[in-house]
Amino acid sequence: MKYENPRIPEGINVSTRHPLKEFASLSLWAVGLLLVLALAAVLVGGFLGRHMPFSWEKGLADAALDWSADDPEAERALQDLADRLVDGMDLPPGMTITVHYVGQPVVNAMATIGGHIIVFRGLLARLPHENALAMLLGHEIAHVRNRDAAAGIGSGALLTLIAVAVTGRSSALIDRVADGTSLLVLLRFGRDAERAADHDGLAALAGLYGHIDGAEDLYQVLAELVDPVGQPIPEILQSHPLTKDRQAAISALAEARGWRRNGPLTALPPALIVPLPDTATGSD
Repeated sequence: MKYENPRIPEGINVSTRHPLKEFASLSLWAVGLLLVLALAAVLVGGFLGRHMPFSWEKGLADAALDWSADDPEAERALQDLADRLVDGMDLPPGMTITVHYVGQPVVNAMATIGGHIIVFRGLLARLPHENALAMLLGHEIAHVRNRDAAAGIGSGALLTLIAVAVTGRSSALIDRVADGTSLLVLLRFGRDAERAADHDGLAALAGLYGHIDGAEDLYQVLAELVDPVGQPIPEILQSHPLTKDRQAAISALAEARGWRRNGPLTALPPALIVPLPDTATGSD
């Protein structure tokens, strides 16, 4: 057998493409892969969160967060109104709603996992009547019923796990997820979830009072909340629908469902009439 040692042509292992073009191509593929992984994490994490047994969700919230009351009397009044709304909202068996009052100047209210709803003094002090408060609570109860909070936690936790796997480094966020301190930080619902909660809250308002008068007053309060430089926050930069769109949706829903637009407004109970704080931050 005869062996030969042919001469290898020069440049056979050298790419004809410019190195920067190859780098750019690889970078685009890497970014695309990360985006696919992130989307998968949001979808899978959200699915798992929504289908987690509510008892597990409630146990996690009860163990992780401090629910001490700032004002027990105000908290009882909020809970009473929430209970009246829940009676007409067809919650799944075993799902409970617990309302908490926080005496801080933050202008906000939120639903978190385990059926817990938090109302801050900064927002409560600005509500003109019980009907506006009922719309607010109905909206937050809808988030709980729709499992939006659990889905947000599931998506956030899985995104963090993927980030840790990709970078090979531990993350302070994953530790906060584990000990519960980031449960509230992760809860940013999408605009579709917010619109669905608006719809369900409006239906709860109509069921409780026989009309939806007062709902728009809640959104008028929210419309007056602006960013630090005094300009309205564009919808693309926030998860909530713009207030004008919410108000337009109220009119459309009322017409479609045959809800009465006008009716008597109920005063806030004395326990929920709180003075405006000196300073306020945040938004619904």
